[in-house]
Amino acid sequence: MMKTLTTSALIASVSLLLSACASNGTSCPPEIPVTAETATLKADALFSFDKFSPQNISPAGIQQLNDMAARLNDVYQKVGSIRVIGHTDRLGSDKYNQVLSERRAKTVADYLKNKGVNANFVVEGRGKTQPVQQCDDNLRGRALRDCLQPNRRVEIQVIGIKRR
Repeated sequence: MMKTLTTSALIASVSLLLSACASNGTSCPPEIPVTAETATLKADALFSFDKFSPQNISPAGIQQLNDMAARLNDVYQKVGSIRVIGHTDRLGSDKYNQVLSERRAKTVADYLKNKGVNANFVVEGRGKTQPVQQCDDNLRGRALRDCLQPNRRVEIQVIGIKRR
């Protein structure tokens, strides 16, 4: 939470500085192009079902993470912070899903670090607390698992300065 406030405070300070110098006629520093963006990766495309370790990253997941690392290294002049947030579906206990979501987020953050992404990483697990898809309670087995798939995800929130 503190890191979020620090980043928000930095952005607010830069905005205040730019508006203040513009209003009093003094020369302003060049605009700082701070960008915030979020990418959502399907956990099922990254990991085998109910898995989290680097050995369980699928070939498609490796490609997604390699593409993400290349994009971050190529597009950003400086990456200030990256928040990696793991989410699960509702199947399983609260405690189990919390741990699984944290482990998946950590695996993704570690992978990006190992690919040369230099940033302040914050890793969070949200377990099953923030579903994006609600499914009929009458669904069972594969149909329920398929319906709940959008809830199994890893979000990557990036704040940085893009290259011009």
